[in-house]
Amino acid sequence: MPMYAGFPVTLMSPSSFVRRPIRWLETISKTQATISGAPNFGYEHCLREIRREDLHSLDLSSWRTAFSGAEPVRPATMARFSEKFAGAGFRKEALFPCYGLAEATLMVSGQHWSDASEQKFSRSSLQDGVARVVKDDSDCTALVSSGPVLEGHRVLIVDPKTGSVCRDGDVGEVWIDSESVGEGYWNRPDESIETFQARPSGADEGFFLKTGDLGFIWRGELFIAGRQKDLLIIRGVNFYPQDIERAIEAAVPTLRAGFGAAFTVECDREEKLVIVYELDKASREPNGEFDCIGATLARRFGLQVHAIALIKRNRIPRTTSGKIKRQKCRSDFVDGKLPIIAEWRNPAERERVEVSMSLWDIDPSEAAEEKKVGAVLREHIAGLLGIEADTISDGKSVYDLGIDSLSAAQLQNKIEQSLKVRLDVADLLVAGTIREIVLVLVEKMNDTTRRKSADLVDGMFERVLNLPDDEVARLLSLEEGAVRG
Repeated sequence: MPMYAGFPVTLMSPSSFVRRPIRWLETISKTQATISGAPNFGYEHCLREIRREDLHSLDLSSWRTAFSGAEPVRPATMARFSEKFAGAGFRKEALFPCYGLAEATLMVSGQHWSDASEQKFSRSSLQDGVARVVKDDSDCTALVSSGPVLEGHRVLIVDPKTGSVCRDGDVGEVWIDSESVGEGYWNRPDESIETFQARPSGADEGFFLKTGDLGFIWRGELFIAGRQKDLLIIRGVNFYPQDIERAIEAAVPTLRAGFGAAFTVECDREEKLVIVYELDKASREPNGEFDCIGATLARRFGLQVHAIALIKRNRIPRTTSGKIKRQKCRSDFVDGKLPIIAEWRNPAERERVEVSMSLWDIDPSEAAEEKKVGAVLREHIAGLLGIEADTISDGKSVYDLGIDSLSAAQLQNKIEQSLKVRLDVADLLVAGTIREIVLVLVEKMNDTTRRKSADLVDGMFERVLNLPDDEVARLLSLEEGAVRG
């Protein structure tokens, strides 16, 4: 572009930026550059590594286009970057989210930041393949618009299963047709035909490039929702790895934001979730990260994690442009090639222990005791999670322990069978800590006992009312004689 348009350019090696990210901003300040950009992780790296006291030497007022591409643009990163560097002259409207790929050399869509750039869509609807705008934060994922498609490009959203073109608002694979698209991959003819010569169902002319990216058109703008091959399908439900990674990074600040991957591996004929992240400091020992990650996944997504691997800095597999190579990360994990500092495997996947309720003599006709009820609850949880019952403290929540939606339903069933009380999954999750769940169970059991006692008394009165007077007199005389005796 500098040669074509005739303006100066300054090049910087990625390693120089990674080692000292303020170099990037210092160079923009020194040269009064107007255009520069990075993947989202570059902006996040600046936020993490540059101190506020270092901003006094920067002048970013010349920066008119700060493009962000190559990986999903995270609205929280954009907001924090704009706020932190505003004092150095940076303006949020300079942000330029965009979408492109090497096969289309390079840019496909993009525009400067506006109030409409960030949109909240229903997470559950996106999992079903439909974009629906919501305001409720309880079921939403924030996506950033990649802008309208550039002139000279044609973009279709195609159902990857049927090959049919999707309606606006439906999620599908992004296909591109333009003179900027290459002819294929060097010396890879079969893959070139598969990727560069796609046609939607019913079309008999023209070829499209299959990007492998999932997205949709909303109000004339392109939104990228994830990668088709990176899509996680767990128990028949679709999850976008970006959603999981964002939630983990927000909950565990000791992990390096943008330097992790969520993917699935096949285990016991099921797809199981694996989390790999770099620690913020290479010399740190992990402290509580495993518990926090497990609790976040259970609380936000109703998922249990199969394995968590914390690895050395700058060792997560990435492309030259900074995208996380989740599939490469997955294969390295499976093959044992990751430089792991610490690893956690889910003990719940070991052989589970069934609790024999004959061990717990809780008479339903007597008032329930907290100690006995707590022992039963802990044994059930320990059996489901493959842990020791005495490690489950009163202050732990079911989320802290890693109880997901599936194991919560299993726990509900075990409680109903052993304690003979009804406890909905929602009640179980909302109750909070183990101590609070025990109190709920004791109250329900005692209510049941009281109701049974009241029903027994009511039945006795009903029987007495139906007796003849002489029979009642006889019973009373018998009772009087028994008392005298």
